[in-house]
Amino acid sequence: MKKCSMFDIATVSISEATTDDIYSIFFLQKRAFVQEAEINGGNYGISPIKQTLNELTQEFSNYLYLKAVVNNTIIGSVRAVQIGDTCQIGRLMTEPVFQNFGLGTILMHAIETAFPKVKRFELFTGEASTGNVRFYLNRGFRIFDKKEDVPGVWLVMFEKSR
Repeated sequence: MKKCSMFDIATVSISEATTDDIYSIFFLQKRAFVQEAEINGGNYGISPIKQTLNELTQEFSNYLYLKAVVNNTIIGSVRAVQIGDTCQIGRLMTEPVFQNFGLGTILMHAIETAFPKVKRFELFTGEASTGNVRFYLNRGFRIFDKKEDVPGVWLVMFEKSR
């Protein structure tokens, strides 16, 4: 793994987020997805940007949220929910300054491991987010659909069977 001058990836701990973490995850989401909005044509109408703290709080109990922590600071998160035999993964995010150091890979492995009995994983990302598209393809996901999220922003739907 690469080593970041701010932290050694080995010092990252992954654990289940609690309601005490909602506020930190909410603002991490805003910081992380501004970059995605800019990549997708400067469209700040994407759902991670528009989502309110109240909405995130309300949905928190329906998902498993994992957090990546260094020095008592949440620097990454991912959420997922099992529906039937499919695990829907969403909002994989890392603090922008910590991107490209393996944190996303660690979080993806952790969330997949947290659902050992599912037969299929599903997720999506913006089509213009070529780095994310490549990231998921490199982890065994395949594209199965595409849909327009908000005008001008296309989502690529991925799946991976176990």
